[in-house]
Amino acid sequence: MNKLITLKCYNRPMYLYRVLVALSNCIDIENYKLLISIDHSDTNCKTQMFNAISISGIANNTESIEVLCHTTQQYCPGNTKFILTKGFEESDYVIHLEDDTVPDRDLLLYFEAVRCLLDKNELFAACTYHRPVHETNNTVIADVNKLVAKRWFDGGGGFSMTIRQWKRIQELGGMFGIEYISTKGRTFDCIGEAWLQESRRGRLSWAWPFHKYFSEGKYSLFPKISRVINIGEVGLHSNKELQKQMHYNENTIQKYGKDITEYDNNITYDYRKFIEHGIE
Repeated sequence: MNKLITLKCYNRPMYLYRVLVALSNCIDIENYKLLISIDHSDTNCKTQMFNAISISGIANNTESIEVLCHTTQQYCPGNTKFILTKGFEESDYVIHLEDDTVPDRDLLLYFEAVRCLLDKNELFAACTYHRPVHETNNTVIADVNKLVAKRWFDGGGGFSMTIRQWKRIQELGGMFGIEYISTKGRTFDCIGEAWLQESRRGRLSWAWPFHKYFSEGKYSLFPKISRVINIGEVGLHSNKELQKQMHYNENTIQKYGKDITEYDNNITYDYRKFIEHGIE
């Protein structure tokens, strides 16, 4: 099956350009097909999005690229569902990024290294970064080859998933978005069916259904050192202050100034060890 990356975007051409330039420099990008889904926007913005794709050089570095444009607005969950569905029609393992997720050079190596763990174990997904609010004091000196497993899903920096888990999501009702405000407030204190009953279908968030319902309490994988910077200070659901607190994490591999060859062939993760000792 194809090595495949899906990328959804909307209304932020400068962010998209930064993501694609970084992705163009990722190791092994020449072996990947890239699927880009652009949500409906005005003609001027759409033109800028295509310009960003063109001048980024991504088309010259990937195996192939396909750009899909919506004529009606899908919103964040709808666009995500669309491109993931498309991705799993072409591959049994999908790497998903967004238009504010700037990758480090070894991101694709990381995703390939963890694929065997997702295949062999009851894991939900592989995520890309620790939010600053989740970091521990020792993260700044963490081994670049270490993982942690958490009963937590964080799609804000991108993720990878196998078709086995995608099919399980379909069995559970298929991907949807929700407004996670109810008469009892934000439904962070329950999970599974209890959480689902407290949720309303909407267009605000697709990641919370993944975390609180579709994951069924399974672990997801996270690198100790982030492989992505989420740069999304401008967007529908964030502001600069919130972004600095929750998302903008510069604690990535590139910060350490290491030559990528020092670790790109040595990403060897011991599943039993990090399950036993690495949960945070």
